[in-house]
Amino acid sequence: ADDVASVASRIAGRTLAPFEVASLVELTGGNPLFVVECARAFVGAAPRSVARRTVRAVVADRVNLLPEATRATLHAAAVLGREAAASTIARMQESLPARVIDALQSAVDAGIVSEPRPGHFAFTHIIVRDAIEETLSRAVRVELHARAAGALDGEGVDVLVERARHALAAGQDHAVTLASSAAV
Repeated sequence: ADDVASVASRIAGRTLAPFEVASLVELTGGNPLFVVECARAFVGAAPRSVARRTVRAVVADRVNLLPEATRATLHAAAVLGREAAASTIARMQESLPARVIDALQSAVDAGIVSEPRPGHFAFTHIIVRDAIEETLSRAVRVELHARAAGALDGEGVDVLVERARHALAAGQDHAVTLASSAAV
């Protein structure tokens, strides 16, 4: 928090109130790029929503520099959540896990996702995931949720809940049945 306050105050040209610093820490997770961009939004005493839009614009700009295959793979991953397995993304894209891993390498290099264990990817910050998902049109988001509902495999309540969540987001009729099965 002290580091965020120091950087943000320098950028904003004023000492930020404790609630502003707390908001920046929560919003940015301490990510220096996000702190700087949000602090710029605070120069005009911008509300939190402006700071959030500023960070999302920065993320969108960074993602737009990546190859098309990487962006498409990030879109699928973002719909799945904060973390996703290459095998699940591959089923969504009707591809091979190796191609997903190859496609995401430039996103790893750009600091957009990390690979905490082989074949599993995590967005480096929830804002990054949110920003990517928000760039999707409703039609694309619905299609990706439908693909996710069909791509998730495994057993157990957690998988059923996730399948139900995606089926509901895709407007699929069997969403209620999946949710009921998870509740039993």
